[in-house]
Amino acid sequence: MEGPDDALEFHIFLDPTAQETPAEVRLRCHAALTAICGRFAPRLEGCVWHREPFELWLWDPERDTARAPLLAAGKAEMHLWGRMSFGESIDDEWFAVGLLLQLSVEQRDASITVRDTDGELLLIEAAYCLPRWLTPEIALNRVFLRHGEVKLVPKAVAPLTPLEPLHLSHALPALRADTPALRCAAVTAAVRARFKPLLLARGPPRHRARCLLPEPLAQLLAADPPLAAAAAHAFCERDGDDMKRASRARRFAPHGRAVVAASVSLSLCMYSKVRQARFLPPPGTSPNPNPNPNQS
Repeated sequence: MEGPDDALEFHIFLDPTAQETPAEVRLRCHAALTAICGRFAPRLEGCVWHREPFELWLWDPERDTARAPLLAAGKAEMHLWGRMSFGESIDDEWFAVGLLLQLSVEQRDASITVRDTDGELLLIEAAYCLPRWLTPEIALNRVFLRHGEVKLVPKAVAPLTPLEPLHLSHALPALRADTPALRCAAVTAAVRARFKPLLLARGPPRHRARCLLPEPLAQLLAADPPLAAAAAHAFCERDGDDMKRASRARRFAPHGRAVVAASVSLSLCMYSKVRQARFLPPPGTSPNPNPNPNQS
């Protein structure tokens, strides 16, 4: 069973220019957000996500102060960020990491942090390649994606103590100086190996199922394919109250409506969950009195 907090969170910090006013910083970040979303749109087209899609927003320090502790003390500078729930589909998480590393190649002024529920997932993936001094207790704000590489802020920048974590106000200037000590080729290679097959496949694995659906529902899923993932998740996580509401089937009742064959795309992980879920339709809701149990 997946937990509600199985999520990836990422923050994209853009290099500042000299003598910027807060209004100019906001305009620069808005422009970067628009440009990045435009470049990512064709790469994300057709992606089938397990839970939530990859999206970016503007982080405003005046409105997002409640999340400041995640950024290690103090008021973070305005930047771009995103948070996506991936549930049990680790491939969704690593495909997003691959997109962010690609972004760090194209957006040369971007420094990116990525963390999930377990912490610094880049360090977990490259555990056997890390320098001995870098432990989970002092890793906060020392691991970034920049210029297509994983960069590690060296221990000389701040004391190595869990009681005094490295602040972004110290980490980002050191990172932007781009000294050779920041580079760690072995860590970058380990991370690239993890997501490279997903980038080549243009997304996480998917399964296209042939389903018999009431015509209005088939039309809805054809117009908005990501709804299939939300519907499948609700089906797998249903409880007694959900079944009582579903039994009324006011909008998509199969009886009295045309039932059509439709092709529905789900993540491979979600399709496996749906296939394993036991389900007996409430009386009167099945479009076929003798349904084929082997029908996808």
